[in-house]
Amino acid sequence: MSGRSSGAWALARAGLAIALGSWTPGLAQSQDASVVTARAATEMVSYTLKANGAEKTISQVVTPIAVIFPIGTRFSFDIATAWARSRVEVKGDSAPPSTVTGLTDTQVRGSYVFGQDAVVITAGLNLPTGQSTANAEQFAAAQNISNDFLLFPIGTMGAGFGATGGIAVARPIGAWNLGVGGSYRHSSDFTPFEYNDGQKAHYQPGRELRTRVGVDRSFRSSSAMLGATYSSFGDDKSAGATFNTGNRLVFQGAYSTLIGNRSYALSAWNLTRTRGTRADGGDAPTENITNIGLSAAYAVRGVALEPTIETRHLARAAASAGTSSARPSGSGQMETAGLRARWRAGAFQIAPGAAFSLGTLDREDLTGWHGTLAIRFVP
Repeated sequence: MSGRSSGAWALARAGLAIALGSWTPGLAQSQDASVVTARAATEMVSYTLKANGAEKTISQVVTPIAVIFPIGTRFSFDIATAWARSRVEVKGDSAPPSTVTGLTDTQVRGSYVFGQDAVVITAGLNLPTGQSTANAEQFAAAQNISNDFLLFPIGTMGAGFGATGGIAVARPIGAWNLGVGGSYRHSSDFTPFEYNDGQKAHYQPGRELRTRVGVDRSFRSSSAMLGATYSSFGDDKSAGATFNTGNRLVFQGAYSTLIGNRSYALSAWNLTRTRGTRADGGDAPTENITNIGLSAAYAVRGVALEPTIETRHLARAAASAGTSSARPSGSGQMETAGLRARWRAGAFQIAPGAAFSLGTLDREDLTGWHGTLAIRFVP
């Protein structure tokens, strides 16, 4: 395969993974599509928020497992799940910490390639192996990990049965590769909350339509990528109420280059959530999050080192006055510095990493740390 068609195929795979709405860690990273690959990791994240003497710590430990099985040259099958433990502890609170522990849902996906790597069709299932129902003691943990600004590795333990179909197309256009993807997702109803009397709240998610477009190109020792993803959500329903979380638009960009024996990469993304409606009839205000990161990579005695720095900013509009859901506008700012390492040990690739964060979120001081250990096996 030529370098141009190879780049188009990589973009189609990336566009397809995002279009499916369930990115599976490690599955799109194999350099040989005919080899079964597996990846296991442990990821630990903790954030502490302080304001006016109050202190709350939100933490999560995740062990994701993912495997991809090529079947012939055109069909591939992958499966991914994770074990997670999410915890929220309020300092000085007499109540015990809120904790949710167990398996998450399992994602199963198959993809088929048509023609010269130009069209990929996929079908995916979300199997409800995770805990989708939280009781009163678990609610704080289940709610806090879904924060878009903090971006925990697992945003929900379980979301019921779901099915997704998608298609991605990639074509070279001049020196650029163009990729376009689209998908439709349907989810069944589930019970996200159980009251103290044993009654359960039923929830029917709305349908999701997602479109993705991206371009990339390589020139000399550099490469660039730009992409946009638009997700449209139907109305959700629960307990006779109809509400909507708002649609989402994500822009992504990356540029990498080689200077001497070191490579550098600049990346950025921006998430905009449009105005939605709450179950009480009030509005869910718009929200915008921007993240910019800079990283370098170089080798020292066979070990690849990757120092990174990131900055992230949140701006949330105020809800309309006069509604029961009205609240002031919100903001957040967070700076993160980290270091990753990577080396090969036989058939294993080992990659530990650590990062530390400082910032504010909705007028609360924020500190956090992030640790990872990933092990990838390629026979």
